[in-house]
Amino acid sequence: MKKLGLGILLLTTGCLATAADSPSYESALAKGTQLLEEEQFTDAAEVLDEAIESLRAEQGGDTLDTVRLLLPAAKASAGMGEDKRGYSYFETAIELLEDSSSKERADLVVQAFKARQSSKFSWAYRKKMSKQLAAVYDIATEVLGDDDLRTAKMATELGMAIVRYGSQKKAEIYLDQAYKILIGSSFVDPDPIGSEMLSLGAAYVRVERMETANELLRMASAIGTSTDGPIPIQRVAAIYPSDCLTQKVSGEVDAIYGVDNTGRVIDVKVTDIKSWFDGSKRDTDYNPCGESLAQAAQKAVAQFRYIPRFENGLLVASEDIATTISFDIE
Repeated sequence: MKKLGLGILLLTTGCLATAADSPSYESALAKGTQLLEEEQFTDAAEVLDEAIESLRAEQGGDTLDTVRLLLPAAKASAGMGEDKRGYSYFETAIELLEDSSSKERADLVVQAFKARQSSKFSWAYRKKMSKQLAAVYDIATEVLGDDDLRTAKMATELGMAIVRYGSQKKAEIYLDQAYKILIGSSFVDPDPIGSEMLSLGAAYVRVERMETANELLRMASAIGTSTDGPIPIQRVAAIYPSDCLTQKVSGEVDAIYGVDNTGRVIDVKVTDIKSWFDGSKRDTDYNPCGESLAQAAQKAVAQFRYIPRFENGLLVASEDIATTISFDIE
């Protein structure tokens, strides 16, 4: 009996050790998220992809826990240029959210919308973004309801995404849904609703619905909303000049610019250029390919969009906003 007891003890101890050695999906999620924040996309993808397969084997299929891993895995794939895989991950996550009836979906729906917005897909797949965002928004209206401030925020941002790809009438459908939520509901804290009214007002300016925009601005002003400066709502990545890529030149371009009262960038000026050949030391006296980098940076900055600074009930212009555009040979 003593031998048997010892054998059971050893077997149990061995099982515990094996379980302890196997990383949980939570730890893999934390590690993958950290790598994403550091823009180590390949390492993040490796960690998260392995965790997805392990979790599927452990749970016998896909669950909402899988969604928690799929969202950052999709961002990692997009970041490393694997657009098709990243898009597929988002599609799977959306399908799982649609099929689930769990109350846990609420936070995941918000996470899914943010993850899709912030993923670094190529231009071709960015154009598909509004379709996936619309699918997530439809789930949000079911899970969060059509009187939740988060739903209004999604509707505004979805409308803005659609505007960027030229479909103004479709965009206005979502903007009007956001308007209905903000006007028809009462929220305890005035600050978030005031900020959302400003965002929606700026969106209506973009689609040239000035009467509605002014109404929202008056309401935001009435509850004491103001901002210290313009709020960025769209940043456009610079296109790497082909001649600089051929020469393997990296660089940084510093620029200043203004934002007018519609949120558009004006008066972009390059203030400094630093560039260097890949693997060489940075030399401030010699900037190879500098002019091409400066032009690419100016073109990207000119496409930035903002919610203008809000002061005394008015959207006002801002000056001397600084930014740095980086060009890195990977």
